[in-house]
Amino acid sequence: MEQRPHGCPRRGCEWSFAKHRDLERHLNDTHEQATLWSCAALTSLLAPPATGAVAACRLCGEWPGGPLDAAAHASTRHAVGLCGEEFKRRDRFRDHLRSAHGAVDENFLREAVERCRTEHLAGGDAPG
Repeated sequence: MEQRPHGCPRRGCEWSFAKHRDLERHLNDTHEQATLWSCAALTSLLAPPATGAVAACRLCGEWPGGPLDAAAHASTRHAVGLCGEEFKRRDRFRDHLRSAHGAVDENFLREAVERCRTEHLAGGDAPG
């Protein structure tokens, strides 16, 4: 039988886990929702450079044509600015960026995971 030494400290919750990181995920997902990843921040990550230079799309690598074309490309091809979904788990957010927004660049995915993360004050039920 697997040992589960990491018990949930919340009153009335009897869940326990073999790994501490699984307990932390349980606390965040079930009780606190302290960390969220949001698509709302993608718009700032995809803004064209201030110099007006045209760069490849950071999601798919295509060359949209110009700064105005880049904004249109992000909203039409990748639904950036239209989504607004939030995720409690980093892996689900990464999967969403790939499937819903067509993200293929690993460097962009790493940056998005860091910059689209928000911390909320823990609330909810009190510890046991």
